[in-house]
Amino acid sequence: MSLREGEGFRYRASYNFEREFFAFLQQHTFVPGRDSMVGRVALEGKVVHIPDIAADPDYKLTESITLGKLRTILGVPLVRDGTVVGTFNLCRHRVAPFTERQIALVQTFADQASRWKTRD
Repeated sequence: MSLREGEGFRYRASYNFEREFFAFLQQHTFVPGRDSMVGRVALEGKVVHIPDIAADPDYKLTESITLGKLRTILGVPLVRDGTVVGTFNLCRHRVAPFTERQIALVQTFADQASRWKTRD
């Protein structure tokens, strides 16, 4: 999961990522653009599904493959008041596209998370 930090987004939580890969992600801020999953979701403001990142010519975050050993990724925006405030991402270590039903379920979780209010 990434959260907005200024004009970019930074990874704040993960489950089952290689330690070295998550450390790499936490050291970077991702700006809207087509070269990473977080950047693409932030740019488009909608669900992004890349069945095989190794075959996507716009995807430039090669560390996803080398350090993270990822191949299929799904990104869902966390939207509050019409603004993308974060991304909820799922990944697979093999090429195995997510089904429409799986994508709808993840979108439901992301929508619920976006409505969660934090205490001041």
